[in-house]
Amino acid sequence: MTDVIAAREPEDEGNALAVFKNSGFLRLWLSQVTTQIGGNMVLFGLTVIVVDSTSSNTAVSLLILTFLVPAVLFSAVAGVYVDRIDRRLILIATNFLRGAAFVALYLAGTNLAVILLLNIFVSTVTVFFAPAELAMIPTLVPRSQLLAANGIFTLTLNAAFAVGFALLGPLVVNLAGPEAVIIVVAGLYFLAALFCFTLPASPPPPPAETDPHSRLGVGDAEKAVESTFGQPIDRLVADLPRHHCLIGRCAGRARS
Repeated sequence: MTDVIAAREPEDEGNALAVFKNSGFLRLWLSQVTTQIGGNMVLFGLTVIVVDSTSSNTAVSLLILTFLVPAVLFSAVAGVYVDRIDRRLILIATNFLRGAAFVALYLAGTNLAVILLLNIFVSTVTVFFAPAELAMIPTLVPRSQLLAANGIFTLTLNAAFAVGFALLGPLVVNLAGPEAVIIVVAGLYFLAALFCFTLPASPPPPPAETDPHSRLGVGDAEKAVESTFGQPIDRLVADLPRHHCLIGRCAGRARS
């Protein structure tokens, strides 16, 4: 009988309900819920603002690009620097900065240029938030719960789009207007920063002393850039004038 109970304990320990009994993981998950749902709500709200103020498909396309391009450009480099800083501090700072940026978006009104610039800033900060959030999970849960914890985060990520973009975003827009969505989302991000503030510290491992740049991650960042763009960073810099000239010629032909 005791063998049966002992066999069941590890199985129960790894299920979803057992993971939610972990208060640290619960706070991290609540941070994920608020930021993921809020991020999808603001995507809907900003789309409505841009469509109503410009009636331009090009402007909407530019808005979508501001959500996507920073992740493509900076994700590899962000992962390197996240490994050099206390992840708890990264989570607090990135949530606070995004909350402040959404307050600025609310104040920007229908100014398209400001909306695009602020959204680029938010998306870039998010690139640093995402790997820190994932790396925090092993700090909070035992190895036996990692599979369940990662599964919960994946499920939440997928469900947040439906809840934020298809349900809560349109609901708030219909009740109070698209500007209200932005200020509500700002509050959600400040709440997420508060959740992360209560998490335990997660300092990085001691840096290797073999590379003089390892403490700052410069060498690793160069490798990340090379793996992302397919060529070393010095070659990318050297090619910038040529690319600039090519873009200028294309722009000149388009104007003519």
